[in-house]
Amino acid sequence: MNLKFFRKLTDRCESSNLVSFLKILSLILTLVAQPSLVVAETADWIKDRQKGIVQIAGYLPEQKSVDSETPFGEASGFLIDDHGIVLTSYAPFVERTGRLLCTRYEIAALDGSRLDAKIISVDSLLNLAILKIEQSTALLPVPVNPRNTAEPGDKVITLTGTGDTVEGVIKEKHRKTLYRSGLGDILINIQTDLPGHTMGSPMFDVSGELLAINTASLNPNLAAVVTDDEEHALPMSIIMTFYKVMMKYTSFDRPWIGFSFRNLNQDETRRLVRDRSTVKGLAVEHVWAEGLAGKIPMKAGDVLLEVNGRSFKNSIALDQYLIGLGIDVPVEIVYFSDGRINKASLITATRPRWAAP
Repeated sequence: MNLKFFRKLTDRCESSNLVSFLKILSLILTLVAQPSLVVAETADWIKDRQKGIVQIAGYLPEQKSVDSETPFGEASGFLIDDHGIVLTSYAPFVERTGRLLCTRYEIAALDGSRLDAKIISVDSLLNLAILKIEQSTALLPVPVNPRNTAEPGDKVITLTGTGDTVEGVIKEKHRKTLYRSGLGDILINIQTDLPGHTMGSPMFDVSGELLAINTASLNPNLAAVVTDDEEHALPMSIIMTFYKVMMKYTSFDRPWIGFSFRNLNQDETRRLVRDRSTVKGLAVEHVWAEGLAGKIPMKAGDVLLEVNGRSFKNSIALDQYLIGLGIDVPVEIVYFSDGRINKASLITATRPRWAAP
């Protein structure tokens, strides 16, 4: 409210009777109760952006009928180009116990249309998934400008695939005390309250510029501290950098060796230094019983020491090495399990679509 206008009202109150004061007080309360300037200014762009925002339902391999069964996972997402590419979160579509990934996806737009999609690439560390709509669509892409930025204290607006508009405030950026593995350099903390099924929704500034995607869920191996009043968003500048690589090397065209791996956390690294006097190794995250490594005595928690005589400290480096090897190529692995060194021979294969990266 204009300060000069408020002073005039105050002066008038001092020189008038109680009835006049109450009338003026009523006027003040009416003005305060009006919709905020932010809401008024954003009404038009919200309608435009919602033309590219969707709700995604994912179904596991054993779920035969999309129409008759409740989806295993749900998330919001948004279209980013004219070729049907949709960005969303990865975590809602993974069954953790067996590391199974949903294999069928249905997209519901806010205009009521329903479309089929398939997942083409993921990054589990960033909790990011890329889907492609398989039919032609009238949906309009959300404009992407990786240079858009925001600062702590700025108001932000999240648009969900269920049609909700959720306001919030940027709490902090680059909070290194919250994240491990360098994620504090890229993630944004937002003080807001988003329903779990809207993970993957886009976050905008008050002028409608796309800022980030709400990843909302953090891998326990990465989160040092998580509070109840904040969510976590991945800036579009980071997303579009990884997007190019994810589209070039799609998850299901990469060679697969039957088990998943990740970077060691600090405690695991200390143990490896103590037991093997090296910092080079990757944690075995999951071994698929139906996969290539299902017949060897490898298990989650073991440490992968070598692949074809090479050591790796970073999971991305091993991914790149396997891509260079290709499909149907023999590999020799060395891993540390229960205090013992083990060796095994495997052959790279095409990753099944049910095997969560």
